[in-house]
Amino acid sequence: MTTLAQQGAEERTAGLVTVGAMVVALMLANSPLSDFYQLVHHTPVSVQVGTLSIDKPLILWINDGLMVFFFLLMGVELKREMLGGLLGSARQGVLATSVVAALVGGAVLAVTLPHSATPRSESRRQS
Repeated sequence: MTTLAQQGAEERTAGLVTVGAMVVALMLANSPLSDFYQLVHHTPVSVQVGTLSIDKPLILWINDGLMVFFFLLMGVELKREMLGGLLGSARQGVLATSVVAALVGGAVLAVTLPHSATPRSESRRQS
């Protein structure tokens, strides 16, 4: 078991690494090295097992593949907090449920709002 101070230090370090990576990415994307940055993002990466192969640019592997691990980690962390952490009581569990509902609602709104605001083409109106 880690103490609260150790856990706080670990979370702080992870946050600083994330912010640092974001700053470096922003600087590279807006510098004379932006062409190199785009080249790295669009580098083809493939995984092949027998005859099955998946060929995608690196940015899609990052967006689609690595985000799975992010959400898996969030789920594991939420479960840990609900079983024995700050969200262990019924009152705090209701708070967690409302937060999850707000997150889902925000995701649904982010998908549906631009779609509903986009004008439909003639071919889509007839179908």
